[in-house]
Amino acid sequence: MTGGGHKGLDFGINTGYEFLTGDNDSGNIPVEISLGKRFNKNFYWGISSGAIIPTAEEGSTQIPITTDFRVLFPLSSSTLTPGVLLRAGYIINTKEDQEIKVGRKTQTVEMPNYIMIQAMPTVDIALSKSVDFILGIGYTHYVPTKDNFDSFGAVTLKTAFNFHKSTQPDNKPKEPTRDRGMEISGNLGMKYGFDYPMSLMGDLALMYKWNPNISFGIGGGYERLQLCGNTEENSAPILNVTKFFVRGEYRLNDNRISPFAAVDLGVNNYSIQEDEDLYDNTTVDKSAIFVSPAVGLSFRTTNNSYFKLKLGYNIAPKVQLKEYASEYSDPNIEKWGVSSLFLNIGFTHTFSWGENWFK
Repeated sequence: MTGGGHKGLDFGINTGYEFLTGDNDSGNIPVEISLGKRFNKNFYWGISSGAIIPTAEEGSTQIPITTDFRVLFPLSSSTLTPGVLLRAGYIINTKEDQEIKVGRKTQTVEMPNYIMIQAMPTVDIALSKSVDFILGIGYTHYVPTKDNFDSFGAVTLKTAFNFHKSTQPDNKPKEPTRDRGMEISGNLGMKYGFDYPMSLMGDLALMYKWNPNISFGIGGGYERLQLCGNTEENSAPILNVTKFFVRGEYRLNDNRISPFAAVDLGVNNYSIQEDEDLYDNTTVDKSAIFVSPAVGLSFRTTNNSYFKLKLGYNIAPKVQLKEYASEYSDPNIEKWGVSSLFLNIGFTHTFSWGENWFK
């Protein structure tokens, strides 16, 4: 069975996260449904609508109405289908008009709607003959319909489950499930801490599958956190985090869907960036040990490929920032907490290399 190699009607449930660029330090969570048609294995057109929910308290829900066009490039020997998504649409702003004082008079400022344009590379992962999981990372641009408002953009993470008519069975012999072998595992997700808003995180690990239940290995990753600040004169500092870790993972079973538990133990390397000067004013702050226990579900997409959904908690010491506390926040605060909840989606593949080791 080849991912993306079908045609006909598709129904999708979509969500993700928009990391607003520029002076915005918050984001949006889009939740949408889509309906479209795959005209052949390469081209899709559809429409979507739903809600865009802001994470900032002062934000307002928006209603998108979009048209979606996708170009897909199915791989004959894989359940992975790379593609490109292009979207355009109209965003209805539900925020009420604002009353402002101009001298002694009160003036009504009408809130704008927006024209939205989005472009992103995607990958479809066939979970079954009738269900695909879609992952994409790209850019969304919003143009206001009123001249006295500025346009803005967002780095966008998109996830979706896509349902369609069952594809024809594949007559090619399937490779057996490997109980041992080297694995490569990548994860991308979001984390939320009390001293910073939602942020993006990602990691890559080289693992060894010891048996159907146990894998272990080493890896590295990156996180970018904008710490909370209280002053209007200065924007809050940005904390860059590069991490290196050892990882252990235990799967309850090796079925198509299996619960699993995992833990990372490693070192976070922190550096501070001032928002006003992202490239020229970076100072190394410190390193600290962290541990990240997590649980999740593993979905086998082929005999040796797995899509994973993981929820966990990152435990790390607070970061000492005495020189920044008085300038960016409450003078009595000398530490920022970096422990946080996180939600990751990932993909793991087991290779034949190493399956005969230790026998």
